[in-house]
Amino acid sequence: ASDIDRIYWDNPYYLVPQGDEETRAYGVIREAMAMSEKVALGRLVMHNRERIVALEPRGRGLLLTTLRAADEV
Repeated sequence: ASDIDRIYWDNPYYLVPQGDEETRAYGVIREAMAMSEKVALGRLVMHNRERIVALEPRGRGLLLTTLRAADEV
């Protein structure tokens, strides 16, 4: 997380599980990320646009934050 300059961080979205099965899966992923102090990077499509996102553990869920591209800063 510290390797990504905060100027690139854009909009946050809080992701929480809906059921018992999802709660266990989220818990395993969230705890592994918290223990290793890592942030996951990925891609998703929002509003007909592909975005790079960062996932980090937060509370009972995950915080997904869209990242700006270098040409957007």
